[in-house]
Amino acid sequence: MDYIIKSSSEEAEKESNSILVNEGAIKGITELVINMTNLGVVNNLQSIHDRINSCNESYKNLLKNNADSIKQLGQEFTDFDKAMADKMSIL
Repeated sequence: MDYIIKSSSEEAEKESNSILVNEGAIKGITELVINMTNLGVVNNLQSIHDRINSCNESYKNLLKNNADSIKQLGQEFTDFDKAMADKMSIL
């Protein structure tokens, strides 16, 4: 099975859009009727939601800022695999 490493600003943007779509679904699920008895739970959920969004934003920025390096690393693995396969082939 061949694995292809994709890395580019476009791929990072696709991931970001996917996260935003899923975030909307999560927000819909986590909308609660706020009563005095569950304010602590609501605050915890909001805090978790905010941290997830922050983490997702950091991940998206990391991918965008390092897309070229990730692509180069992927190419190095591809070249290394090809070189190893060439060395193993029967002459």
